[in-house]
Amino acid sequence: QMDEEDKNHVFVMSGLDGYHMRGHIDVVPVNLIVHRGSPLFDQWFHLFPMQWRAYLRFCANPMRLLEVVGLALVTGGIYSDIPATSRGVSQIYSLVLVTTTVWSFSRLYPAVSSHHEWFQSANILFKYKRFSLMPVYSARLVTVLLLECIWPTVYTFICFPVVGLAGDLKSLCSISFLLAANNLCYLSLGATLGSLAQHVAYGMSA
Repeated sequence: QMDEEDKNHVFVMSGLDGYHMRGHIDVVPVNLIVHRGSPLFDQWFHLFPMQWRAYLRFCANPMRLLEVVGLALVTGGIYSDIPATSRGVSQIYSLVLVTTTVWSFSRLYPAVSSHHEWFQSANILFKYKRFSLMPVYSARLVTVLLLECIWPTVYTFICFPVVGLAGDLKSLCSISFLLAANNLCYLSLGATLGSLAQHVAYGMSA
């Protein structure tokens, strides 16, 4: 059982970053700062900067940049100089298939383990009545939605110009939206499995 000091300083994972890194939120006494009894918008504006800073360090880091840029250049180089023939059309379909597959599973399984940890830690906030349910999850949701759209967009605006679509801005924006939506769908699936599974292994095998 936690003593009074432990209740005021609970270590909280800031996961769902795909790189199993952690941050912390200090749970301070409710009479010093925003708490569960505060208006929901006050709680949300208190939580959102914390979630943003914690998630940004893990989502936008040099390793992730190297991964996405390298993958975009390699993929674009493989499918460059596509001929305007029926063979070229099949290569375009192949490129779309490869791209959607990459942005389907690259974040699915990391989200299972990281969100499992974050969900377990977030329950501590509710157990000790630190914040209300809606501000905690909505702040996290907005943070993930915004930051996880960055890399599909970066990938698209590097890979597809290499392929030969540099002058078609409308197509690039459409592809970016498609990949970002696809990425978020599978990331949400992984987060759901991680939250519902009793153990990470069960979520991975679901």
